[in-house]
Amino acid sequence: MSQLTSTVPGAVAQLGTYMTTVANANPALNPGVYAGGIPINSVRNNFLMVGSWPDGIIIAPETYRWVAVPGLVKMRSEEYAIQGCIRCYGGASGTGAALSRLSEAFTLLNGLHDQIASDLGGSGNLSPSGSWGDLVVTMEESGPIGGKGWGVVLGFELHVLNVQLNG
Repeated sequence: MSQLTSTVPGAVAQLGTYMTTVANANPALNPGVYAGGIPINSVRNNFLMVGSWPDGIIIAPETYRWVAVPGLVKMRSEEYAIQGCIRCYGGASGTGAALSRLSEAFTLLNGLHDQIASDLGGSGNLSPSGSWGDLVVTMEESGPIGGKGWGVVLGFELHVLNVQLNG
Protein backbone atom coordinates (compact mmCIF):
# COMPACT_ATOMS: atom_id res chain seq x y z
CA MET A 1 0.00 0.00 0.00
CA SER A 2 1.37 3.43 -0.91
CA GLN A 3 1.44 6.45 1.32
CA LEU A 4 0.87 10.00 0.20
CA THR A 5 2.67 12.36 2.56
CA SER A 6 1.45 15.89 3.16
CA THR A 7 3.77 18.80 2.50
CA VAL A 8 2.32 20.84 5.40
CA PRO A 9 5.02 20.03 8.00
CA GLY A 10 7.85 20.82 5.57
CA ALA A 11 6.20 24.03 4.40
CA VAL A 12 5.65 25.22 7.98
CA ALA A 13 9.29 24.44 8.82
CA GLN A 14 10.47 26.32 5.72
CA LEU A 15 8.42 29.40 6.64
CA GLY A 16 10.03 29.27 10.10
CA THR A 17 13.46 29.14 8.44
CA TYR A 18 12.60 32.22 6.37
CA MET A 19 11.49 34.03 9.53
CA THR A 20 14.74 33.16 11.30
CA THR A 21 16.72 34.48 8.31
CA VAL A 22 14.74 37.74 8.39
CA ALA A 23 15.20 38.07 12.17
CA ASN A 24 18.96 37.52 11.85
CA ALA A 25 19.15 40.11 9.06
CA ASN A 26 17.51 42.75 11.31
CA PRO A 27 19.42 42.64 14.62
CA ALA A 28 18.55 46.27 15.45
CA LEU A 29 14.87 45.25 15.67
CA ASN A 30 15.74 42.27 17.93
CA PRO A 31 12.83 40.16 16.62
CA GLY A 32 11.93 36.80 18.07
CA VAL A 33 10.62 33.90 15.99
CA TYR A 34 7.82 31.75 17.39
CA ALA A 35 5.62 28.92 16.11
CA GLY A 36 2.08 28.00 17.07
CA GLY A 37 1.33 30.83 19.46
CA ILE A 38 2.93 33.44 21.64
CA PRO A 39 5.09 31.94 24.40
CA ILE A 40 3.70 32.22 27.91
CA ASN A 41 6.86 33.43 29.64
CA SER A 42 9.09 35.91 27.82
CA VAL A 43 8.02 37.58 24.58
CA ARG A 44 10.06 40.04 22.56
CA ASN A 45 8.46 43.33 21.54
CA ASN A 46 9.04 42.52 17.88
CA PHE A 47 8.44 39.07 16.47
CA LEU A 48 7.53 36.93 13.49
CA MET A 49 5.25 33.99 14.26
CA VAL A 50 4.01 30.96 12.36
CA GLY A 51 0.40 31.00 13.50
CA SER A 52 -2.44 33.50 13.53
CA TRP A 53 -2.78 36.44 15.92
CA PRO A 54 -3.54 35.95 18.78
CA ASP A 55 -4.47 32.26 18.96
CA GLY A 56 -1.65 30.62 16.98
CA ILE A 57 -3.67 28.61 14.44
CA ILE A 58 -1.14 27.38 11.87
CA ILE A 59 -3.42 26.08 9.09
CA ALA A 60 -6.97 27.40 8.95
CA PRO A 61 -9.25 24.40 8.28
CA GLU A 62 -11.16 26.20 5.53
CA THR A 63 -7.97 26.65 3.47
CA TYR A 64 -6.85 22.99 3.33
CA ARG A 65 -7.85 20.81 0.37
CA TRP A 66 -6.64 17.31 -0.45
CA VAL A 67 -8.23 15.78 -3.52
CA ALA A 68 -7.71 12.96 -6.00
CA VAL A 69 -6.52 14.08 -9.41
CA PRO A 70 -9.06 12.70 -11.91
CA GLY A 71 -7.69 10.08 -14.28
CA LEU A 72 -4.38 9.60 -12.47
CA VAL A 73 -3.96 6.60 -10.21
CA LYS A 74 -2.45 7.32 -6.80
CA MET A 75 -2.08 11.05 -7.50
CA ARG A 76 -3.39 13.67 -5.10
CA SER A 77 -3.41 17.43 -5.12
CA GLU A 78 -2.92 19.46 -1.94
CA GLU A 79 -3.56 23.18 -1.41
CA TYR A 80 -3.59 25.18 1.82
CA ALA A 81 -2.59 28.44 3.47
CA ILE A 82 -0.20 28.84 6.37
CA GLN A 83 -1.20 31.50 8.89
CA GLY A 84 1.36 33.87 10.36
CA CYS A 85 1.85 37.29 11.89
CA ILE A 86 4.41 40.00 12.49
CA ARG A 87 4.23 42.16 15.60
CA CYS A 88 6.21 45.31 16.35
CA TYR A 89 5.64 47.04 19.68
CA GLY A 90 7.23 49.73 21.81
CA GLY A 91 6.46 51.39 25.14
CA ALA A 92 6.16 54.90 23.69
CA SER A 93 2.97 56.23 22.13
CA GLY A 94 2.05 59.02 19.74
CA THR A 95 2.46 59.66 16.02
CA GLY A 96 6.23 59.11 15.98
CA ALA A 97 5.90 55.76 17.74
CA ALA A 98 3.09 54.69 15.43
CA LEU A 99 5.13 55.45 12.31
CA SER A 100 8.20 53.72 13.75
CA ARG A 101 6.27 50.53 14.57
CA LEU A 102 4.63 50.52 11.13
CA SER A 103 8.00 50.98 9.45
CA GLU A 104 9.51 48.16 11.51
CA ALA A 105 6.65 45.79 10.70
CA PHE A 106 6.95 46.44 6.98
CA THR A 107 10.74 46.05 7.13
CA LEU A 108 10.19 42.52 8.49
CA LEU A 109 7.39 41.84 5.99
CA ASN A 110 9.56 42.98 3.08
CA GLY A 111 12.31 40.63 4.26
CA LEU A 112 9.79 37.79 4.32
CA HIS A 113 8.64 38.74 0.80
CA ASP A 114 12.24 38.48 -0.40
CA GLN A 115 12.70 35.03 1.14
CA ILE A 116 9.49 33.67 -0.42
CA ALA A 117 10.09 35.23 -3.86
CA SER A 118 13.64 33.84 -4.06
CA ASP A 119 12.54 30.29 -3.16
CA LEU A 120 9.17 29.67 -4.84
CA GLY A 121 9.43 25.89 -4.42
CA GLY A 122 10.06 26.14 -0.68
CA SER A 123 13.51 24.49 -0.96
CA GLY A 124 11.84 21.33 -2.26
CA ASN A 125 9.39 21.10 0.65
CA LEU A 126 6.35 21.78 -1.55
CA SER A 127 6.77 18.70 -3.82
CA PRO A 128 8.40 18.92 -7.24
CA SER A 129 5.41 20.85 -8.63
CA GLY A 130 4.22 22.87 -5.63
CA SER A 131 4.94 26.53 -5.06
CA TRP A 132 4.20 29.43 -2.80
CA GLY A 133 1.17 31.37 -4.01
CA ASP A 134 -0.54 34.51 -2.76
CA LEU A 135 0.58 36.22 0.43
CA VAL A 136 -2.50 37.95 1.79
CA VAL A 137 -1.70 40.52 4.50
CA THR A 138 -4.17 42.11 6.94
CA MET A 139 -3.81 44.64 9.75
CA GLU A 140 -4.87 42.65 12.83
CA GLU A 141 -4.16 45.29 15.44
CA SER A 142 -2.71 48.79 15.76
CA GLY A 143 -2.54 51.08 18.76
CA PRO A 144 -1.95 50.40 22.45
CA ILE A 145 -1.39 46.71 23.16
CA GLY A 146 -2.43 45.72 26.63
CA GLY A 147 -3.52 49.30 27.25
CA LYS A 148 -0.07 50.84 26.88
CA GLY A 149 2.61 51.76 24.33
CA TRP A 150 1.91 51.38 20.64
CA GLY A 151 2.12 48.38 18.38
CA VAL A 152 1.09 46.97 15.07
CA VAL A 153 0.28 43.37 14.15
CA LEU A 154 0.23 42.28 10.52
CA GLY A 155 -1.51 38.97 9.94
CA PHE A 156 -0.94 36.94 6.81
CA GLU A 157 -1.88 33.80 4.90
CA LEU A 158 0.80 32.27 2.69
CA HIS A 159 -0.90 30.04 0.14
CA VAL A 160 0.63 26.83 -1.18
CA LEU A 161 -0.44 25.81 -4.69
CA ASN A 162 -0.07 22.99 -7.21
CA VAL A 163 1.27 20.34 -4.82
CA GLN A 164 1.13 16.91 -6.47
CA LEU A 165 1.54 13.92 -4.16
CA ASN A 166 2.43 10.57 -5.75
CA GLY A 167 1.79 7.22 -4.13
